[in-house]
Amino acid sequence: MRYQYSIPVYSHSTGAKYLKQTDDQKVIPVQVYEMSSAKSGWHRTDMLQQWQEGGGLLIMGYEMYRNLCQHKFIKSKKQKRIIDECLVDPGN
Repeated sequence: MRYQYSIPVYSHSTGAKYLKQTDDQKVIPVQVYEMSSAKSGWHRTDMLQQWQEGGGLLIMGYEMYRNLCQHKFIKSKKQKRIIDECLVDPGN
């Protein structure tokens, strides 16, 4: 499931101490990807690809991260390749 939030970003002049609307405030839309909502392996790999291409915030527990990186419960070579590209070695 994807959510879209707006995160206010403040300049150093206003500081995070005073969180009120000012003229130098910028709002940046951020896509949020929640991996626990994806139940199938293909849905998870699709969500990983969308996150890698579009950026945003990926929320996933450590156990799911570990299982995906170790390729537990994944038989497809294409899914393994996508997971490796997105999570294990994203720089290549």
